[in-house]
Amino acid sequence: MNKALAYKQVDRQNELHTLAFLTNAAGGMKMSGNRQIPVYRTYKEFYDYQKELDKLESDKSMNTKKYKKLTELAHKFYKKRREVKKDE
Repeated sequence: MNKALAYKQVDRQNELHTLAFLTNAAGGMKMSGNRQIPVYRTYKEFYDYQKELDKLESDKSMNTKKYKKLTELAHKFYKKRREVKKDE
């Protein structure tokens, strides 16, 4: 997966977690003694956006030989497909 797509997915996850957090904050409560408190008091407790970005930055799996080989195969397939469509 290329970096741009990975960043887009992290941003999308952030949007989804924000929506889930707001929904949860509106009604998600737990008992603490005799009173109810929110399950997550802050958004960061629920989803750490910066942690996800840092994890993406430190991800070395995108530079592996396997990833490069898969990318090359995908490019070859794409070129072949374009040639077949041109001939039609």
